[in-house]
Amino acid sequence: MEELKIILNEIVRDYGLKTLEDSQKFKAVFADYAKGEFTGEKELYMKIIEAGAAKEIMNSGNISATKDALVKKIHDKYFIDEKICANCIDLFISIIRNDYSLNNVKEEKSQKSGMNLIKEEENNQIINSNNDYVVKGKYTLEDFVQFNKVLVKKNVKKTIIPMIISFGASIFVIAIGGIEFGIFLLIFDVIFFPLIFLLPTTKAHCKKFYDKDNLNKEEQIFNINRNSIQITSSNMSININKSQINKFLFDDNSIYIMTGANQGFIIKDRYCKNQHEFINLKGYFANY
Repeated sequence: MEELKIILNEIVRDYGLKTLEDSQKFKAVFADYAKGEFTGEKELYMKIIEAGAAKEIMNSGNISATKDALVKKIHDKYFIDEKICANCIDLFISIIRNDYSLNNVKEEKSQKSGMNLIKEEENNQIINSNNDYVVKGKYTLEDFVQFNKVLVKKNVKKTIIPMIISFGASIFVIAIGGIEFGIFLLIFDVIFFPLIFLLPTTKAHCKKFYDKDNLNKEEQIFNINRNSIQITSSNMSININKSQINKFLFDDNSIYIMTGANQGFIIKDRYCKNQHEFINLKGYFANY
């Protein structure tokens, strides 16, 4: 948070408070100052700016009431976790109300360079006070194919009884003398049932759906705690309450957060800091 405070103060110092009222200008300027870091935070602040937070803070006569109103407004509009939203708005208030001295920016930045900072590793995982886990990454076409294979495997049991009935009916028809029609049914069963299992897992079939799903192909940030899972990207923000989660599915390198019978979100092992962290996260969800 202190690093972000330094960056925001420098932006305000160099470009003025008006930057906090224009989300597109803020996006461009922030990218220059952040040097590729804090991409998730940038998207959150853009939403806060779009909600008109800066002007409301500047014109506020009761900053506590204004903060509460902004938290509710932004949470309701973008489904951003209220604690995360409150922390971001607190920082905005600090910057705009000049509680944080601009004269200390250079001094603090030089001190920061000498500190033993914890750097983001491999997957840029961040653990903070509001969440048990925060992981991020984006899934590929191969990951989507793998997800479909898991779904097909999960649904096999549901088709066993219809399959047995259909094969039994074919044999029964043959037995009572309807050989031609019975053989036709048998051939149909032999072709149809393998097809419904194999087709959804082919790369060509999956690619049609993968190419259309532009939102889910973006890098996603998963803010995970015991009450909810918030998923954000550059163009979406979804808050999934615990009660909205159908179940979790697992395989060797993936966690699937199922929100419907055949709908869900993917967390790959590469989203995590290391394999040990991924195993811990699987255990966390297994007891969610």
